[in-house]
Amino acid sequence: MVRKIDLRNNKDLECGKSKLETLNTVILNYTEPGEVVELIVGSADTWYALKKLGEDLGYEVISEDKLDEKTYTITIRIDL
Repeated sequence: MVRKIDLRNNKDLECGKSKLETLNTVILNYTEPGEVVELIVGSADTWYALKKLGEDLGYEVISEDKLDEKTYTITIRIDL
C-alpha cells in the first residue's frame, strides 16, 4: 500500500525556507528506506523540484501526475 503525505499546507514550502531543506526534512523524518509514498503538493514549482531532486534526496521517482491547477502528486520509493 502506498502511503500519502499531503504537503499542500506545509508553510515552509511556500515561504522563505529552502525547498530542498524542507523536502529533505520531510523525507528523512517521515519515511523509511524502501517505502513507497505519494507526496501531494499544491504548487507546480514544488512538483518540479521533487521530480528533479530525487537523486540528491535519496529517492526514485516512480510516477507523477497533475490532478488540477492546485494539486500535483509524485510517487517515490525511498532509497536512503
